[in-house]
Amino acid sequence: MTSSSSSSPSSSSLLPFEPSAEPLEHLRAQLAADLQTRQGPTRRSPLRAVVVGVVPVMAVIVVAFVMMPLGGAVSAAVVAAAAAAVTAVAAIAIAPHRPALGERGAQLAVVLGVCALAAELLQMVPGGFSGAAMCLTSTGMVAGLAGFAATIGLYRSGLPLRRWHHVGIGVVGVAGACTAVWHHCASHERGHLLVGHVVGPLVLVGVMAVVTAFVIAWLERRRQR
Repeated sequence: MTSSSSSSPSSSSLLPFEPSAEPLEHLRAQLAADLQTRQGPTRRSPLRAVVVGVVPVMAVIVVAFVMMPLGGAVSAAVVAAAAAAVTAVAAIAIAPHRPALGERGAQLAVVLGVCALAAELLQMVPGGFSGAAMCLTSTGMVAGLAGFAATIGLYRSGLPLRRWHHVGIGVVGVAGACTAVWHHCASHERGHLLVGHVVGPLVLVGVMAVVTAFVIAWLERRRQR
């Protein structure tokens, strides 16, 4: 007579394979290596994130503010635009280490930017479009330089960028440019503010977000070749 232990299969023999922790450990090692390589040196060094992603952006904004002739008293719109720019810069600095927090920072920067635009609109008086093209051109030039610096900073971080990170780059460039341009320009004409100070910069934010997405994707494809 055979024993019950020999006649009934053991529970382990019912499994199609023996469970092993080796594949899981290998996957963890691959993920750790990926964070150390593909995420780039900026993720591993907070100081590098500040130097690469923040300092160039702030330098462009400060130089633009100093070089442009100063207007009158600092308006609420200028203060709100400066707050939006600083918040967007902070979001860019945080993004390589805390992507989700960087996204929320970019969203907050958008809210502050909308408040700045609303405050600028409150100053409107009847009038035409004189000088609107000059203000919009100046805004675009400064925004482009600041946006370029922010784009290079985030690209060098190796961060897989999300949609709001691109929007944040647009906000930091345009809000920083508006801080300088609005303080310089004393015009309160309705047409001038609508075209040169509000609608034009809004379009620039969208354009910069889209261009940034394409540029970083193109740079990423070149890096992988």
